[in-house]
Amino acid sequence: MHWSDVWESSSPGAVVARTLLTPLSWLYSGGWRLYRAIYDVGIKKAAKPHFPVICVGGLTAGGSGKSPVVLHVTQVLKDLGHKVVISSSGYASPASESAQVAPEGLLNPKDWGDEAAMIRSL
Repeated sequence: MHWSDVWESSSPGAVVARTLLTPLSWLYSGGWRLYRAIYDVGIKKAAKPHFPVICVGGLTAGGSGKSPVVLHVTQVLKDLGHKVVISSSGYASPASESAQVAPEGLLNPKDWGDEAAMIRSL
């Protein structure tokens, strides 16, 4: 059974899976509400960056057009004279295990991810 079947199917297995997962969703939601409340009441404060930050991303892990947008935004900012730093998780690459600064020169996309390798080639 595929995960989309769990949410969309009316088969007995999907109904059972949804029933079993519902309490977990309440627990997950409660955890996020508690996390948010800690900030809302001022116990913890969000860090303010020392420079402007532009985020390009979404919930889709591939094929939604993020890389071309990153390339375009980077080129526009460079053309305007801004220094650009790209932070990328390098999804499914060895570099995604922990934060790392990429070495000088061209990067292998298999080691560093698409965006890091493409941006370095500009």
